[in-house]
Amino acid sequence: MDPKYSGSADSLNCYESSTIGARLKRNIAIIEPNATTASQLRQALKSLNVEVRLYTSAESYLKCSAAEIAEFVIAEVALPGLSGLDLLRQLRERQPRLPVILLSGEGDVQTAVTAIRYGATDFIEKPDVHAALYKRLAHLMCADSDDDKAYTDKNGDDLH
Repeated sequence: MDPKYSGSADSLNCYESSTIGARLKRNIAIIEPNATTASQLRQALKSLNVEVRLYTSAESYLKCSAAEIAEFVIAEVALPGLSGLDLLRQLRERQPRLPVILLSGEGDVQTAVTAIRYGATDFIEKPDVHAALYKRLAHLMCADSDDDKAYTDKNGDDLH
């Protein structure tokens, strides 16, 4: 299923959100300008039982309401307008502890080093991002747990 824009393809509006899973509703924002890639990332995270909101740009995420603020952010480095690195710097000022994972199709060592220096939780290179992203988010969700509940995916597998 392809994500649907709430505005035109050129707008800075958010994609339609999609609730995935029923038990655990952690909020994840994916900021990816390519609708196909964004949809594939959403599908890769499906079994984590999270609410995934897709955005076309850093500006569209930054303009969303307080109710839409994510607990985890995944952003492409090469975004239209503000880059993923610029977004990371702004998010660090607003929410210093927010986990932010940057993705890059053309990542180089300097970009990865800069991302980590700016406070990225991780830097993952495409195209083999799906499994790495799933594992990293599952780990972060478990580490972020402030209670003794066991977090499981939709198949009941323990994520701890």
